Amino acid sequence: MHNPDPFRQPDAAKLRAFIREHPFATLVSAAEEGPFVSHIPLYLNERGEALVGHVARGNGHWRLAGAKSLAIFHGPHAYISASWYGMPDVVPTWNYLAVHVRGTLAALDAEETSRVLDRMIVEHEPDPAAFRARLGESIRAGLERGISGVKLAIESWEGKWKLSQNKDAETRARLSDRLAEQAGEDAQRIARLMRESDRP
Repeated sequence: MHNPDPFRQPDAAKLRAFIREHPFATLVSAAEEGPFVSHIPLYLNERGEALVGHVARGNGHWRLAGAKSLAIFHGPHAYISASWYGMPDVVPTWNYLAVHVRGTLAALDAEETSRVLDRMIVEHEPDPAAFRARLGESIRAGLERGISGVKLAIESWEGKWKLSQNKDAETRARLSDRLAEQAGEDAQRIARLMRESDRP
């Protein structure tokens, strides 16, 4: 992605935290017919050197083992109106956070896929134990037969925190104030992030 220096987020701990907070990713892999895309949750494994997730067996993404792939994680985003700058000859823009992870795709075996399913249940179910009890062994076995785990071995990653860092402090304060007046959680979050990034 186009990522000018003012917007680069080099802190690996922040990138990992971002992925944990925004696990629903766009997974893009190189295929003979062109890019193959799936929208799935992906999680850092225990050692933090790979992303793991699963797709339906009917989704051919798991067959692309060995393909160079890119996982894109999206965070909050907000429109910045040109009218907020209080000066002529400026253009509107969009502030946002995103993380790109590149690597090589692999398919997981049945045991690893089962662990990925458990990870998703623990991460997202309000009561994982109750969910497992309702699911039952036979239903879970059928569910596991219908999915395939995937793993993206991380070769590189980069974060982009586009928060108007290329503007002076006064302009950034004006923009964050106007964003804070807007409806919507994303606008509020971007306003807070802009203010936090200005703190020493």
